[in-house]
Amino acid sequence: GEVVREIRVPHPSPWAKVDAFIRNRFGGRSTLLFRDGHSDWCIIEDSRSWKDAVRYAIHNNSGKNPFLEVCLRKKKTSSVHNTIRPNGMNFPLCPRTVLDRPDGPWPTIDAKKKLPPVLTENKDSMLDDWVDLSGEKAKTFKKTGVDPVVPESVSFTINEESYTIEDIDPAMTLAVFLREIVHLTGTKIGCGEGGCGACTVFVEYPDNRGSHVLNSCLRPVASLQGCKITTVEGLGSERKGLHEIQDRLSKANGSQCGYCSPGMVMAMYGMLKRTDGKPSLMDTEDAFQGNICRCTGYRPIVEAAHSFADEKRARSSCRNNSTCVANTIVETETKDAKAVAAPKKLGNPEGLSWYIPKDLSDASGIVSNLANNKIAYRLVVGNTAMGVTKYYGEHISDSPQAFVDIGALEELRATSKTSYSLTVGAAVTLAELEKALKDFNSQRSLAIARHVHIVANHQVRNAGSWAGNLDTARTHPDFPSDVLLLLIGSEAELEVLECDSKSEQKQLRTTRMSALDYFNLGPDYSKGLIIVSAKFPLDEATGFFDSHKIMGRHVNTHAYVNMANCLSVDKSGTIQKAFMVIGGVKLGPFVAPKTTAYLKSKPLNAETLQAAVQVLNSELQAEKKLRREESKQKAKGLSPGTSPQLEPPFQYRLSLALTCFYKSFLAAVVNYSPDGEKALPASVRSAYIHYERSPNKATQNFDSNPDLAPVNTPVMKIAAPAQCSGEAKYTGDMADPGPETLHAAPVMSTMARATITSIDASAAMKAPGVVSVITAKDIKAIGGSNNAGSFPGDEMIFAEDEVICYGQQVALVVATSQHLAEKAASMVVVNYGAPKAPAVLGIDDAIKKGSFLEQNEYASQQNAVVTRGDVDKAWSNCPLIVTGDVRNSGQQHFYMETQTSLVEPDEAKRLRIEVSSQGPTTVRKQVSVALNKPANLIRVSTRRAGGAFGGKLSRNIPLVTACAVAAESLGRPVRSQLNRRVDMSMTGGRHPGMARYKVGFDKQGKITALTVDIFSDAGCTHDDTFGILDMGQAMMDNTYFIPNYRATAAACKTNTISNTDMRAPGVCSDIYYMESVIDRVAFETNLPPYAVREANFYNKDQKTPFGDPLEFITLQEVWDSLKTSSDFVKRSAAVEAFNKANRWRKRGIYMTPIKYGMTQMGYKLACNVSVCAEDGTVMVAHSGVEIGQGINTKVAQAVAYTLQVPLSQIVIQHNSTETIPNSTLTGGSGTSECAVNAALDGAQKLLSRLQPYLSKAKSWAEAVESAWRSGENLTAQGYWGGKPAKGVQGYKNPLYDYFVYCAACSEVELDVLTGVVQIVRTDIVYDCGQSLNQAVDVGQIEGAFMQSLGFYMQEATGYSEKTGQVLSAGTWDYKVPMVFDIPQEFNVTFLKTKNPAVINTLGSKAVGEPPYQLGASIFFAAKQAVYAARKDAGMTGFVRLDTPASPVELQMACGVQPEQLTF
Repeated sequence: GEVVREIRVPHPSPWAKVDAFIRNRFGGRSTLLFRDGHSDWCIIEDSRSWKDAVRYAIHNNSGKNPFLEVCLRKKKTSSVHNTIRPNGMNFPLCPRTVLDRPDGPWPTIDAKKKLPPVLTENKDSMLDDWVDLSGEKAKTFKKTGVDPVVPESVSFTINEESYTIEDIDPAMTLAVFLREIVHLTGTKIGCGEGGCGACTVFVEYPDNRGSHVLNSCLRPVASLQGCKITTVEGLGSERKGLHEIQDRLSKANGSQCGYCSPGMVMAMYGMLKRTDGKPSLMDTEDAFQGNICRCTGYRPIVEAAHSFADEKRARSSCRNNSTCVANTIVETETKDAKAVAAPKKLGNPEGLSWYIPKDLSDASGIVSNLANNKIAYRLVVGNTAMGVTKYYGEHISDSPQAFVDIGALEELRATSKTSYSLTVGAAVTLAELEKALKDFNSQRSLAIARHVHIVANHQVRNAGSWAGNLDTARTHPDFPSDVLLLLIGSEAELEVLECDSKSEQKQLRTTRMSALDYFNLGPDYSKGLIIVSAKFPLDEATGFFDSHKIMGRHVNTHAYVNMANCLSVDKSGTIQKAFMVIGGVKLGPFVAPKTTAYLKSKPLNAETLQAAVQVLNSELQAEKKLRREESKQKAKGLSPGTSPQLEPPFQYRLSLALTCFYKSFLAAVVNYSPDGEKALPASVRSAYIHYERSPNKATQNFDSNPDLAPVNTPVMKIAAPAQCSGEAKYTGDMADPGPETLHAAPVMSTMARATITSIDASAAMKAPGVVSVITAKDIKAIGGSNNAGSFPGDEMIFAEDEVICYGQQVALVVATSQHLAEKAASMVVVNYGAPKAPAVLGIDDAIKKGSFLEQNEYASQQNAVVTRGDVDKAWSNCPLIVTGDVRNSGQQHFYMETQTSLVEPDEAKRLRIEVSSQGPTTVRKQVSVALNKPANLIRVSTRRAGGAFGGKLSRNIPLVTACAVAAESLGRPVRSQLNRRVDMSMTGGRHPGMARYKVGFDKQGKITALTVDIFSDAGCTHDDTFGILDMGQAMMDNTYFIPNYRATAAACKTNTISNTDMRAPGVCSDIYYMESVIDRVAFETNLPPYAVREANFYNKDQKTPFGDPLEFITLQEVWDSLKTSSDFVKRSAAVEAFNKANRWRKRGIYMTPIKYGMTQMGYKLACNVSVCAEDGTVMVAHSGVEIGQGINTKVAQAVAYTLQVPLSQIVIQHNSTETIPNSTLTGGSGTSECAVNAALDGAQKLLSRLQPYLSKAKSWAEAVESAWRSGENLTAQGYWGGKPAKGVQGYKNPLYDYFVYCAACSEVELDVLTGVVQIVRTDIVYDCGQSLNQAVDVGQIEGAFMQSLGFYMQEATGYSEKTGQVLSAGTWDYKVPMVFDIPQEFNVTFLKTKNPAVINTLGSKAVGEPPYQLGASIFFAAKQAVYAARKDAGMTGFVRLDTPASPVELQMACGVQPEQLTF
């Protein structure tokens, strides 16, 4: 039947009003259910007896009942089925004769009889005063046979155009549909896991689910019936006009590579919709919880979002208030959808099923049937678990054959509340749960809501249900579910339906249980369980609730450890009840029974706290099952302590359990004490407070020279509007050349080192859609060469006889879709034999086994040893000598666009290749070798790359050559875009390294002797490792003159994926080593670190170890300027005062300098400058690649400046080897300058030809037309071929043309109890010379700094010690900085200088890589905070701290002990 309404009558003495209300409101034949607060439910079928029944219940219960509950049900049938109370109790069913009436007729009650006092005290109360539970409907579940509703079609709209899909493919996500079926490629797929936000779209539902942004990469198309979808293209375009969001993001220079920009736009759109166009500043920043940008450093994106905030609008008006999105976005008129002619037929190649049950009973039948027939199925609300479960143990539901869409079931969507509880249906999303908790507005509900808000991100919470998160924990016990923790910790009660079609019962039975009991049911899916609802007790009487989530990043990250605590304290200060649950210390939640038992009946004071801490400590230590190293780490092949970022050691997790309990206990003291916060000593008060971030503040300070315009002007990037509107095309966005286009996925090796005995592709070849499996044999068949390395034999396209690392490409599966290719790739079986030699894994293993890269005719190391003075003799004169070592983790590039290639056979045996690359010429060369095909038959083009950072110099070669072999073999276009996990497993990254040092110095901190021995993990091939080591060696001295100096560098050869160039390759780690030495000297001399640096600074009369003069040094000027602008001295005193006042929060402030050498030697770039005769517009083609660094904009500015035409008249053409066949790679920070040099050369040549006509013409266009009619060539090619002849006057630098000087000052705040760091403020002063484009250059500096922050603080790479597998592959395990990781105040200042070096570009200096090292200021500031914490703990001695300094390492370095946790 249909539940109409449930009402609760607090004191139902006015029973006549109850009767009148029921009859007047509902009438007709209905079923009346009633009970008092103590008895079972009674069900009355006859509405004639309502009045008597109510009176009878009141009379019989005398004064015992505090309330009467009444539930009505409209009669549709005469049968009554099992009814479930919303507040979590079963209605017991009695024999039918009892249901109708009691024995005999209802007794007559004398209306004059005096009723019990408790019932008469409210005799005048009105019905309006009763609690209306209209949203809290009782439910009737009736078991049905399996009658699945499998839709024949799904209809929805996208950007107001209607689409109908027939022959649905349940595996197809909305992102794939948008990109591949309707060709709306503005929506990107950056990770396919819901972790990066590039795929964000806005969805409006046809039912009560509302509207919100979500990850289209997770959302199945089959679930979108009736939905209205808005993508970035639906907001605006350059052709039709940009949406205000797109326009503001463009003008704020919020896009660099631009791959993330559409997702950022849609996140802002969702934020404005969510806040009705009136967001606060924090709302605007919070919108980007789920969006990653690897380029910008987030500041300009936040700035664009801030412009919509109420606070901003109150201070300044919009540029065009009438069209401001903040005023109009929520009032957008819905237009009728346009019809699309023909339905889209997707096909269902895997034969998957998609069920849409009509109601819960229907869902029960479907699930029961699937479970009993052992058919793998997945219950779907948002499908967000798809992005997570692959990281944990396999479960049958991870590869479902059937999907059951329960997201719209009314029974599971209900939310209701009473004065003491909140009941939410299982299909209620996490975002809806958060809102409902906030609306309840109790201490307990708000505390739970705060925790829910940091589960995943907006996109995931909007789509995913709380029950799905809980179910993921049950099926994957090692999944660190915050929802499970909160349900257990808040003592919520679940209602669970067991779907069993074999049962003879006609009604469905539900069970009440705790979340812990549900979790303990285990991952068995044969029971066919469906969670129905959860009831949260939320009133104040349930006690004080607090929870914590400690993670490696401030947002969008799973927990190291999470905890929920509840303490109920009476008026005397005695603990009446205690409950806690801890996650992350065992496989599943731990409820600490001994600790909670101890706390009961104890006073809420310091003695109880300390004793409880000791009990908890003992309880944790004794529980052997807590040691996950023996289970999870063993399963991953990861030894304990290999990578704290991936798997924190047990001791850290145990310590977090204690400190989180400590925090919650202190919070309870404040809550229950009449003195509030004053009940605690001032020094510990900061411990219990949940840190609240302030809105970001930022300044950018620079000058412009109007005489150079548009050069030296902060103009917007020319591609920004196209990027922000989604119109900018990347390699993966290019349309298929034809319907015959195939998709490819690599088969990776799964061993560190082994021989290949056979490759069995039979299962893959039988898989749906598979066309071929390409191996090394196919290369031989076409007469090609199996070579993908920088020289012959260094690296193969496909492994043949032996694999030398995990992740090496063994084969390529080619199929009709990317999804089918990837699925079939997992079916290829590579059989391995014994390795030719034992695998080498890690630097220590390589040193032990003597495994190092060897030099040859192709690869040589120039700077293996760098010396100055006589360091061996100098030791005897050193007053102080110390030795040490320091290590750095590797770092993944994490470019937003993964490796992508499209190879198309063309006429006359040609190949057309679109590839995301930093070197189209290099790609052409490698494909030519692989196919044994002349270079002139291969055209390679890179329109733009969605980020690169060095990762697309060489690591794209294995994939693009493999696709070329497939295309050549099959004669069909072949394309591939690696998924994020495969990309990170195959492509390597920054080299992990270690340095051993010995340093001699005096008491004033002056260093007189230093030796450093560097060991770098190259991986399994040479790649560019020798060049990287040479680059690092050349700059390791940094800003310090050390008279006696020797540095050595060795490349360790290991059986891990080959490492490669990454932004500031070699330099980043080597400067980290040098700064660590300086920091050690400061510690040993007890001098301020800045003073030690100043004592060792270079001056203009000195030279580098390579003989480079420093006559134009601006180091001291930069340093002094930073001291002033950052107010370093005053803030240092404030930091010291803060640390004295706070025991559990410490601050650190630190300044670090950089000297970075730049050369234009070796760059060879051309630039064609052409003018259109008919209107004078200019076309420019250069051989650099736009990878987000703004090279196209700077080239356009240079051409406009030279020709003196408006910048709007310049159009940059796409990079192609057909246009300019020869070029060096784009990288090393010098390409932009050299491309500008080539552009200046070409533009000047063209201007010289046009000069005679310009002097006579009235306009530029007239001069051009006149020149064309006179037969002038309107195309000129400029060229930059590297360093000019040695005889150029004034040129004397042997290694570098000039040096970039910059420095940063950062202040951080460390939570000593957890190790979590907040960056309070960062100031940067940068000598950029005469910047070509200040807006672009500031963005490069901020982006480099944030990427450096990742290297120093967050981004740990880890390898399995058994197989060499990259464990930090994917957004789940690898955490790049996000929006809440940026400094809360971020200031960048350009020094007012002009580059005076002989070799320079319009007085500018490079910006791409030099500022990268400035993140060291964060690292060492955090280390200063650690020292402050150790001082309070009575600890002395030097602290060895490696990168990244995660919360794990920082907290453990602070030496927090259980006995310290008191007040």
